Amino acid sequence: ASIKLANPLDGQAPFLRRSLLPGLMAVAHRNLSRGFTDLALFEAGAVFLPEPGVQYGTDEVPLAAQRPSPETLAALAAAIPPQPRHVAVLLLGALVPKQPGQAAVATGIADALDAVRTIAAAVGVQVDVTQGTRPALRTGSLSIAGEVVGYVGELLPAVAEAADLPAVVAVAELDLDRAIALSGGAVTAATLSTFTPATQDVSLVVPLDVPAAAVRQALLDGAGASLEAARLVDDD
Repeated sequence: ASIKLANPLDGQAPFLRRSLLPGLMAVAHRNLSRGFTDLALFEAGAVFLPEPGVQYGTDEVPLAAQRPSPETLAALAAAIPPQPRHVAVLLLGALVPKQPGQAAVATGIADALDAVRTIAAAVGVQVDVTQGTRPALRTGSLSIAGEVVGYVGELLPAVAEAADLPAVVAVAELDLDRAIALSGGAVTAATLSTFTPATQDVSLVVPLDVPAAAVRQALLDGAGASLEAARLVDDD
């Protein structure tokens, strides 16, 4: 459950947010109403995730004339829920607008996933995608080293329509604090190779319930140390 503020700045939004997505949807709606139809939005900020069974809040108000004691500060810190930093993106409209000799290219879930990969590369982690479920979304789960840290997907058409958004709205959200914690340290820039790249396309037929991340991991495990990178380029 979300935490309700006793004195919110906005009476229409009294709850502390658990996700960045509703805010991005509101920003997208405002931009659409002003004629901006091709949008690529992002936000990085804190969300508030209360732990089940924990009662938050306190009636203790420290005096302004003196520094609160360590015990008082600890009690105040315990009175608020965990506040991890998340980063989220929302894409709609055209990725490439229509122009002479070029048809419009619509945004989609692949572009949201590209944004996730950009964030992952900056943090220094490998993000895997598997099928997932989430209310209001056709979605996939994002995981790092087997731990789910976010999602990527598209709003369900009914949800997009109710929010006065286009039928296709691609979104992604990642627990940035957890991703950084799982990175294991600072990102080290790779040395540029002087050799000609050697690439190989692999086409495989697997059961429908096999996640793409599992196929990729099998290729990595079988290729050994000589393989530098592998990525999914198509899924039919």
